[in-house]
Amino acid sequence: GVDPPETPLAYGLEAIFPPEWAEPSSEIRWRPTSTDKKGFLSFRDTMDPRHHAAAFARLRVRARERISTALLVDSDNALRILVNRCEIFRQPPPGAGDGDLRVVPATFSPGENEVLVKCVVERGSWGFQLLAIDPLGALEPGEE
Repeated sequence: GVDPPETPLAYGLEAIFPPEWAEPSSEIRWRPTSTDKKGFLSFRDTMDPRHHAAAFARLRVRARERISTALLVDSDNALRILVNRCEIFRQPPPGAGDGDLRVVPATFSPGENEVLVKCVVERGSWGFQLLAIDPLGALEPGEE
């Protein structure tokens, strides 16, 4: 057998929810949201429950050509990031003060791309910041 994860936070990162496996055209109800002035997306005031929970953010990115670049990621929470259904980053629950900026390699295909971010909280702040490095100007927001 397999021992259960030690904490609900670890379980939340390992558990697979519909946004991670359902077809992009499925009937998952996404809510529009926006970041603060520093580009941080907070789930704290928009989601319920606010403890021992997972939330997802979906971003659409259009690439003029195939581009291999990097994402800058910052969060004090456990994260899982997928680009076009392929996991490119997993951050286990960080310890206190471990939320450092991460550089995550990412490749975008020509046309529409989907970036899915799973953010798991136990208690406290709940959200993330994600920026794409795009020195050639090959990326732009996609359509929702």
